Amino acid sequence: MILKNKRQYIFRIALKIFVVMCLCSSVFLTACSTRDEGVGILLGLTQPNLSDNLQLSIKTDIQNRCASYDNVRCISYDAGFNYLNQSDDINRLLKLGVDALIVVTVEPELITEAITKAYETGIPVIIIGYAPESGNYSVRIYSDNIKIGQKVGEYVVQLAGKADCTVLQILGDPESRTSKDLKQGFKQAVESHGNIQNEYVMTGYWSQDKTIERLKESDFNDKTPPIDLIFAQNDSMAVGAALGTADFKRDIKIIGIGGYPYKNSDLEALKSGQIDATIALPTGGEAAVDAALKLINGDTVPDQIELESNLIS
Repeated sequence: MILKNKRQYIFRIALKIFVVMCLCSSVFLTACSTRDEGVGILLGLTQPNLSDNLQLSIKTDIQNRCASYDNVRCISYDAGFNYLNQSDDINRLLKLGVDALIVVTVEPELITEAITKAYETGIPVIIIGYAPESGNYSVRIYSDNIKIGQKVGEYVVQLAGKADCTVLQILGDPESRTSKDLKQGFKQAVESHGNIQNEYVMTGYWSQDKTIERLKESDFNDKTPPIDLIFAQNDSMAVGAALGTADFKRDIKIIGIGGYPYKNSDLEALKSGQIDATIALPTGGEAAVDAALKLINGDTVPDQIELESNLIS
């Protein structure tokens, strides 16, 4: 009886060891499989979501840039608006043995710990967007949203001339840094011009459908003074503004931010005359891949790379 129990004990221990070895082998094989077929450099990409044209364009530009090299591959994860998922995605990419990490941020302080962990492994960490205050990253690639807001405001000043102009701003999310910076820049550009009334504000949550819904449910059609111009903080809300004000009593000029070549985008709306102008933003995807490859090769790269936007009207 004692011998039988001893055999069972040894069997259970052996089984546990076998399971652990299989799990380790699985992780190893997963990492190895990413380097099949001549893959010499493996980049990791984590994004907060893939629900808008900006995020889709970032991923597309990164994939296309990697495809231009014979030996570079990128593995990407979408956190689906869950910042805890994005931290987990960073850890998964580290386990896969990526040579560099590209992190697209919205609220970087929520994933600072995971970014720091990646940086402390010694691999290049490239941030697209707002950077964590810790400074634990290799390169930040970004558009200055205050400057972009100012550019929109300067264009409104030019459009208005000396005529009175009442503005409705459609914010993406009033609590986000992006919305706050765009709003601040716009205010700085128009506040010294008494004929421009930065009068009305609503929130569209970066969504075309939500913008349409809120405009149709609002009393903006009956406001006094009436709305002359709408500044929407992204392309989806700009298109939503055009559709949501189609039945309004007056012609309203609409300015968006985006410039991405997708169906129902602001570029299409601009061509069809639904909106009047947009600020085209580079994604930073190509610049991120280039920076990662240079750092892997031991070359120097500026720790801050600012992207230039341009007005299309």
